[in-house]
Amino acid sequence: NNLDNFEEDVGFWESLKNNLFSKQTDKNWIKNSFGDIISKENIDSYIAELDLDSAKKKLQGIFAWQESVKNNNKSWQDYFDSLDNNENYITALIKNTDDLSKLTGEDLSNANKKARESAIAHNNALKQQTIGAKAATVATKDLATFGNMLAMWAITKGIILYRHKELNCVLSNSLFVCKKKLHIKNYERS
Repeated sequence: NNLDNFEEDVGFWESLKNNLFSKQTDKNWIKNSFGDIISKENIDSYIAELDLDSAKKKLQGIFAWQESVKNNNKSWQDYFDSLDNNENYITALIKNTDDLSKLTGEDLSNANKKARESAIAHNNALKQQTIGAKAATVATKDLATFGNMLAMWAITKGIILYRHKELNCVLSNSLFVCKKKLHIKNYERS
């Protein structure tokens, strides 16, 4: 797959394996800090589960920040910038809440659960698309192979029938008569 490195000697079988089983490099996958694609098994490495007690503590921090914003000491953008990329659900929750004083720990915890489920669902959808694309590619290649096999069979059958007709003619007539019957050019009487 590396076309810039011409000195690398890659054999046929290794090249075939790389082309058939190459990993997806699609940038739409949601990954954790280790580069692993997020799944149900490793979602905690991307978005930690926020229990109700932790949500209430984080909510106190949001309320304290809100006071600083009201006093013109800080801005919400500074708060959003301080969050990790995997905490975008907090940004969305704050922006979509008209009255932050009514925000509860349960709201924050539910937003966390939805963000976790959304990341898993996103990657599962990509996985299904990838499986579907591979299946379609295999089916297309199989169909092309079948078409080639059918064409070769028809050509071979045509040659066999023609040769059989030619042989029957030779057995029952002279070569001169056969060449004339079969429309063979450059025939001479022998």
